[in-house]
Amino acid sequence: MERLWLWVAGNISGLSASHRDAMMRKHGLSAEQLVAVAASANARYVALDAAQRESPPFINSADWMHLPLMGYPDFSVWQPYLDEILSHPAPGLFRMRHNFRATINVSGFQVTSWFDIFQTSVIAAFKEIQARVGNQRLWIGPNAHYFVYENKFWPRDRYFEWFDYWLKGVPGEIAGEPAVFYSPRCWIDDTETYVANDWQYAEHWPPSDTISRRRYLTGDGRLSAEGPSGNARSFLYDPQHPIPTCGGRNMLIEAGSRDQRPIQALPNYGLTYQSEILDESLIIGGAVSVTLHIQSNCRDADFVASL
Repeated sequence: MERLWLWVAGNISGLSASHRDAMMRKHGLSAEQLVAVAASANARYVALDAAQRESPPFINSADWMHLPLMGYPDFSVWQPYLDEILSHPAPGLFRMRHNFRATINVSGFQVTSWFDIFQTSVIAAFKEIQARVGNQRLWIGPNAHYFVYENKFWPRDRYFEWFDYWLKGVPGEIAGEPAVFYSPRCWIDDTETYVANDWQYAEHWPPSDTISRRRYLTGDGRLSAEGPSGNARSFLYDPQHPIPTCGGRNMLIEAGSRDQRPIQALPNYGLTYQSEILDESLIIGGAVSVTLHIQSNCRDADFVASL
């Protein structure tokens, strides 16, 4: 929702004349009518943006709670391809035709951050193209999407070095380095004093020395290494009163590692499971997945697990 609404409305003013002409032809609108739609979308953007600062955020906003996502007022006029994407949520021929990764057969430099909304797709692209083509680099830094545009994000200048090597044949350090360079810290509160001097190299992602660990959800609310135990637990799910996002991998709403206790205090939050107290810092590298065995009396239900 964040990318579909906040981004679309916030970028209408920068859309090209050809895009505007195409929208007028597609919807049979005059230039004045299109301007009115843009003004309405901008007002909706202001309301969406303000709702994220409420307590609790989002869920008391009619704009955020609007369903269905397809045909969303104003935005579906300016960005009709969003409806086309939303109408193909599962893998299939449509998504296969738009699989840009399959078309890449050159060296590539992939950059993301731990709380970047695009992080999973960037890492997946690196792994797929590296296996098929080779000569890929993956750099992963701290914080959210826009931090990658800050000078402090980078341990050193990277683009000139990369392109000098591949386009000009100029020897460079980056050509002989391991494929992955990453920050062990996922979030930096004080970015003004941040120095990227603790990044680490790896030949693959996840690093080869990563240890796979399995934890089980228990009936008494523990996250245990000993295996599942106890009775099943349950919670009430009300789609009209969803649990709002608090931090995480976002782009235009608050991102990062955030205190979840205010959200957990909301009615019908769901279920929580707690591990033993950690004696030392734990670095989690690689994908985290969860397998659930569930029963529901709803026609359909979504489940979200956060660590």
